[in-house]
Amino acid sequence: MQLGVNNPTIINRRGKADTINPKASWLIALVPLFWLLGSSPSLAEVRTKMVEYRQGETILEGYLAYDDEITTQRPGVLVVHAWKGLGKKEKARTRQLAELGYIAFAADIYGKGIRPQSSEEAAAQAKIYRSDRQLMRDCLRHQRS
Repeated sequence: MQLGVNNPTIINRRGKADTINPKASWLIALVPLFWLLGSSPSLAEVRTKMVEYRQGETILEGYLAYDDEITTQRPGVLVVHAWKGLGKKEKARTRQLAELGYIAFAADIYGKGIRPQSSEEAAAQAKIYRSDRQLMRDCLRHQRS
């Protein structure tokens, strides 16, 4: 049998010619289709919502994200904001983690509605927690319960 006459040939990784069985060639044609179907987004949706909760007398507002199709137990991730408070970056990261199959919660350390706009305001807020480590630990410990 000659290569390339009746059966298509391919060059394998070693640089040698291989023939393809014509009966199996339809399977090879379907590989891109299977790849596309496997990589297409599922009908599941990542749900997000703001969650109001308390630590002592302080009202806090965190951001929760999860994939609503997953009904089994899954790991959780706590996202802690940078010194300007819970913002777009923390919410985006929380959503990304949910897309990976985690339940993700972006904590609010400062309190509902406290979102420093300048570096000076952020420094003043952060100083409260830097100078009182127990207060910071209490805020984070409350997130886990």
